[in-house]
Amino acid sequence: GGGSSWSGGAWDSWDQMGANVKPVDWTSINLVKVDKALYKVHPRIAQRSAEEVEAFRREHDIEVLDGDGDAGGVPRPIQSFDEASFPDWLLTPVRDQFKEPSAIQSAVWPVALQGRDLIGIAETGS
Repeated sequence: GGGSSWSGGAWDSWDQMGANVKPVDWTSINLVKVDKALYKVHPRIAQRSAEEVEAFRREHDIEVLDGDGDAGGVPRPIQSFDEASFPDWLLTPVRDQFKEPSAIQSAVWPVALQGRDLIGIAETGS
C-alpha cells in the first residue's frame, strides 16, 4: 500500500518513509528538565471565597468536574488577564484587543498552566 510520496524522489512510497531513521540511545543524551507547572495563583484569586468563585462560574455558565466528579481539585478561574500571571510581552497585545478573558479561558488557563490534562467545551459563536 501507499502511493508515491515526495516528487523530489527522496523516497519512493509512503511505506518507505522513515525506513532509514536510526534508533536514539537516550541514555547518552543529557535532557533538560522542563517544569510544566507555570501557573502562579494571583493574590486576588487566593482571596476570593468559595461562594465568589461559584457565583463567577454560574454567571459565566462554567461547569467544572475533576476526576472525582466535582470541582474540588480544579484551580479557581481567573477573572482578568492580570490574574493569569502571563509576562507583559504576551499580555500587552492581548489587552489591546480584549477587555477580559472569555469564559473558557478563565476556566482552563489555570489548569493548562499547571501542566494538567483537560477537556474544555465552549460556545464559539460559529
